[in-house]
Amino acid sequence: MANQRDLIFDSVSALEAEIGVPSGFLERLGTEGDDWSFVIKVHALAEAAVTHILTAALGDEDSRDRFASLPMGSRRGSSNRRFRSVARR
Repeated sequence: MANQRDLIFDSVSALEAEIGVPSGFLERLGTEGDDWSFVIKVHALAEAAVTHILTAALGDEDSRDRFASLPMGSRRGSSNRRFRSVARR
């Protein structure tokens, strides 16, 4: 039986493949570069993941560029706000 850590890493591996980053990208973040490099890369990964999830949830590949161009943290029109809206469905 798989433990929780294995399930998390399996999910992360699947996400990495779906959004097109190298396998093991997230796992290597903690060991490569400095703190700022880590923050920037994690933020970019989060943006890509949210864009991917929104596009898949809505089933509208044409909206990918619109979601990708939305800022993650603004109060109006952010991808986080759209993500929360879709997650409630």
